[in-house]
Amino acid sequence: MRRIFLTVITLSQLFGALVVFSFFDASLKQTPFSTLGLAQKAVFGVSVLIYLLGLIGSILIWLSRSAGIWLSLIHQLLLTPVFIIAGMFFWVLGDAISVAVVVWWTVGGPSLNVLFNVGTGNLLQVMQPIAGVSYFGVNIFALICAVYLNRLRRDEIFA
Repeated sequence: MRRIFLTVITLSQLFGALVVFSFFDASLKQTPFSTLGLAQKAVFGVSVLIYLLGLIGSILIWLSRSAGIWLSLIHQLLLTPVFIIAGMFFWVLGDAISVAVVVWWTVGGPSLNVLFNVGTGNLLQVMQPIAGVSYFGVNIFALICAVYLNRLRRDEIFA
């Protein structure tokens, strides 16, 4: 069972990285990097770094290296928070598999939704955020993966 869930995590990270990198490639073909603002360049750089952690972590796990557990753990922890502060900042990241519980407030009051993403989209596309509305939540799948990877790290499975 341990190997099955670890395989699911690594495949999700690998596929998630490939999807994000292909999305970035397509985006950069439309809008060259040099034309982006400083904040956009920073978000791009951080996103690339986060998905590289997952990609390298997955490869190292397949090679039975303990550093892979560490990199994947950091990757999953960075995917755990989900929030959009209207007009200011957003943090909505996820791998190929994401399950997020998100709360937002509109004129009608608060709404609670569970968002599922399995496949080639990303969590932000699944959310379809409304302009001017703030969202706060947790990527449950990333949190479960982080807890599981931390347990494996403590057990030193590749020691």
